[in-house]
Amino acid sequence: MTSSSSWKYRAILVLAAWISITAAVRADAQQAVVKKLGGSGRETGQAFLAHSAGRCLAILPTHVVQEAGTPVNLRREGRDEILGEVESPADLGDDLSVGAVSGALTQECGYGLATISRAVERRVRNGGIAMLRTIGAAGGIRQVSVTVIDDGGEGVLMIQPTHPRDQLMKGYSGSMLFIGDAPVGMLLSV
Repeated sequence: MTSSSSWKYRAILVLAAWISITAAVRADAQQAVVKKLGGSGRETGQAFLAHSAGRCLAILPTHVVQEAGTPVNLRREGRDEILGEVESPADLGDDLSVGAVSGALTQECGYGLATISRAVERRVRNGGIAMLRTIGAAGGIRQVSVTVIDDGGEGVLMIQPTHPRDQLMKGYSGSMLFIGDAPVGMLLSV
């Protein structure tokens, strides 16, 4: 990362990619933690789940896919251990990948994505407060208040935690960035 401060993080607005992936089809969405293959079960990042055209899709950073290995193992948010995997995610460029999910997650892939406004730029402004939402290894939800410190345009934001005690760390890549109740992006680098 090319930041002078360890408290700055890069997020990318990926709604344009989601909209083009889902086209005009009604979609549903959820979050999942990505776990590394093998015995460790260590979390390597996050995925956004979108149900579209009868398929459950995982949208996640490419570097998370590379670290996790394939198939990419997913655990949906919540108390119930609902699992799935992605066999061959496609690299869309700009550190963003998408792939079809198989397993129990295909039955539990969702809340409405169709209501997300395409006018994301109106919601984002320098100094604005946002919420970063991440899923822990056991499915628990953690939310961290962040400040948008730079909207450099071209779909990239720089954010930092609002409270000095909060840190964003490895495993948060792919976390969802919300302004109000509207998802506006995905954390790509920590």
